[in-house]
This record gives sequence, C-alpha cells and structure tokens, in this order.
Amino acid sequence: MSINDELLISTTHELVNKMVLTGDVRKDYSSITNLINDATERASFYEPLPPRISQNTRELLRQRRQLRHGTDSRNVEYAELCKLIRRSFKEDLYRRHVEILQKAIQSCRIRLGQEELTYARRSLPPIRNTPTCLHNSSASHDPVSDAIKAVQTFYNNLYRSSYGCQKPPSGQIEVRFTPEEVGNVLRSCKTRPKPGADGVRSAVMRPISNILAEPLCQFFNSMIKEKTVPEDLAFAHTVLLYKSGDPANIANYRPISLLSTLYKVLTKLITRRLEEYACRNAILPPEQAGFRRNFSTVDHIQTITTLLEKSYEFNVSIYFMFIDFKKAFDSVELPALWDAMESFGFDQGLIKLAQLLYANGRAAARIGDDWAEFQVERGVRQGDSLSPLLFNVVLQYGLNNVPWQGRGLRLNGRLLSYLAYADDVVLIANNVTELTEMATALSDSASSIGRQNGYIISVALVTQKNKLSCVEKS
Repeated sequence: MSINDELLISTTHELVNKMVLTGDVRKDYSSITNLINDATERASFYEPLPPRISQNTRELLRQRRQLRHGTDSRNVEYAELCKLIRRSFKEDLYRRHVEILQKAIQSCRIRLGQEELTYARRSLPPIRNTPTCLHNSSASHDPVSDAIKAVQTFYNNLYRSSYGCQKPPSGQIEVRFTPEEVGNVLRSCKTRPKPGADGVRSAVMRPISNILAEPLCQFFNSMIKEKTVPEDLAFAHTVLLYKSGDPANIANYRPISLLSTLYKVLTKLITRRLEEYACRNAILPPEQAGFRRNFSTVDHIQTITTLLEKSYEFNVSIYFMFIDFKKAFDSVELPALWDAMESFGFDQGLIKLAQLLYANGRAAARIGDDWAEFQVERGVRQGDSLSPLLFNVVLQYGLNNVPWQGRGLRLNGRLLSYLAYADDVVLIANNVTELTEMATALSDSASSIGRQNGYIISVALVTQKNKLSCVEKS
C-alpha cells in the first residue's frame, strides 16, 4: 500500500480541527491513534508492483501454453522451450537483483536493498506453524499450549528480579516538552518500522508532523502531569528473532519489542534530552563506541590493529580478552540503572519519566493465534530508541566502578584498560595475571548492575615475540 501525502495532510488537518482533547489520557490516546489510522486509511491506495518478468519471458510462456494445449504435440520442441523459459527466468531474476542493488547504492540505502532482496526468506524458524520446536518439559498434545508455556517459563525466569516490579515514581515529574521538540522528532521518524499495538504506521508521521506536533505535545505533557500511561501505549508486542544454534532452544532467540509509534516518539524526546546532557558532560568516554553518533566498530578495530602493529615493532607483549555478556540487555537491574543515572547527574524529571514508562510496561509474544504474556521486572527493551543510551549509561557506571588499579596499557600518559562496543568488551593488559585480575574485577562490578548470568570469553589473544596466539577460546 502507498500513501497519497497531499490527501493524508488535508485529511489529518480536517480531523485534527474536529478533535477535542478532554484531558483524560486514555481517551485522548484513543482519539489520537484513531485519527491517525483513519487519515492513513483514507489516503492509502494500491500501487501495482512493476512486472517481475520480461516481455520475452511472457512470449515464451504463451508459446508453451499453445504448444501444450494445442492439437500438435511435439515433445522435443516443448522440452527445448522449457529450457529457454528457465534460462529467461534466471536472467530476469538476475536483472531485477541488479536493479535493486543499483537503486540502493544510488540512494545510499544499502540495508534497504538487502531487505528487499531477502523479503521472501524467513529470519527465524516458523515458530507459529511448528511451535513444538521449542523445548518444553510437558508432554501435552496441544503444541501451541506447550510453546506458550515454554515462552512464559523462560522469560518469566529471565526477567525476574530480586527487587520486584518497578513502581511508579513518587512526587511530580517536572518535565514538559515543546511543540518544536515533538515536531523535530516526528520529522525524524523512520519509514519502515512495523507498527505496534496501536497500528499507527511510522511512515505517515513525517508528512503530518506540523499538524500533529501541537496535539501530541499536549497529550504527552498531560500524561506526564497525571502520571498515567495508557496500557496500549506501553504494551510491547515481542517478536522472537532466531540468532544461531539449536532452533529448538528458546534461549537462542532474541526478543525484539514492537512498540507503539507514539511511545517511540515519546522515548525519542527523552533520549534527545539525555544525549544532549551526556555529550555536554562527556559521560561516555571514547572507549565506548556503541550506539553513539560518529563512533563505530571501525574505530576500535583501528585501535586494536595499531596496538598489534606497535607490539610487533617494539617486541612488546600485549594480552587481549574479548568478552560478550549473556543476555546483557535483558538482565539489567532497574534500580542499578536509576542509581547510575543519578550518579551521572541526569535530570531527576527525566529519570522519573523513564521510571514511569518502565513501571507500566507489559510484554507478550505471539504464538500462533494466541499470546504468551510474561512479567517484566528487569531489562531494557530491545527495539526502544531509549534503551541503547540507558544500557550504555548503566554499563559505563559498572566500568567506572571497576578497580583497574593501573592495570592496562600506558599510552602517552593515558591508561587504556578496555574498549567497548555496547556489551562487547575487550580487556587489554600487559600479562596474563593482570588480564585475569581485570576479568575478575569486571565480573564483580557487572554483577552489581544485573549481569548475574555471567559472560562468555569468546577468545583471549596474546602477542609475544612477534607472534599472535590464542591462549583460550570458548
């Protein structure tokens, strides 16, 4: 389905003029989502897809139909015609792939081109069709029921916290947004994310950003003032994406939250204010390159490559330990997150607003036609624009509390003990004893912010006497 932007703008403007926000947060949320969905439906139209096969292939197919259903049946000619059709189909498919890639390169949207080329491939085993692939101890004859129990048991255990459920913050939340902020966020909405429980499509927010900025700002401020979050706004439709390993093991799936578009607009507003403060106060050091503008894995790859080159040049031993935390996003303890934000001096109003959203969050995974609901007491949501920054903050809080005690490499008077890209951490040391002590100290500090599940040492490397060797791998 395509959208007529002009019709969408005029329809939205007409409906907004008729809409009256009552101050009742739940009713206002329903009114706004219904308005957007109604305008989207009116402005939507079906646009036929371009032909996938060439005219030459169509002509060959027509000839084969005539030959197959005609009175004169010639097997040899029919077989040769089938070969030509298969060859022509192959050429058409190749030509289409080249066109998609050329379009993606010209528009600088390589990822979009890759997604279009793999649109028919499943990114995970068909859990919905074969739910018995999930491990479950029960021997029920209802596979859907077994899958729901398996999902609920696993994620209830994963998200269970010794602190219990997050409670709403006490006192007033002194945060108010402006229509300009809301409009800027609406104009930055991505065009391809799937809608959440409210059905609002992210792609329609850009054209009507100027129209919706004022009513959305009024709604968000009213919600913050009343400390009331509509249930559907914070509901997370969790999609289980298969990663690797045994597809029958539910631990090999990554839970991604499909959230309401309006919820993501609100969290983006919070994220921008938090990022502004974090950048201004240099809360995240250069060692952390995950989820940061103007940082990437290339920076750390260059750093490690340079260290290896210098170790060869000066015949100096360097030890690396590459660490990946298990279920890092899902195991963050929320009280530790709030402590981290307070220690870094973030605005109390923004902290309370984040607490309010996490206190009202619900989650469920769809199995077939049913829902597997589970209790979420800890973890940051994967799929939420606020989560990467929150995770970086709490992880940096843990890294800052590690007693490095001068362990690491001294470079130009500066100590380099680790490099991090989100939850992937590389420890750097001069010898194996020092490296082991650093890993132990990191484990102790990480457990205080929710890493009770431990970590995986993917590989430990040592450069010694101009040789690179692997001393441990798991």
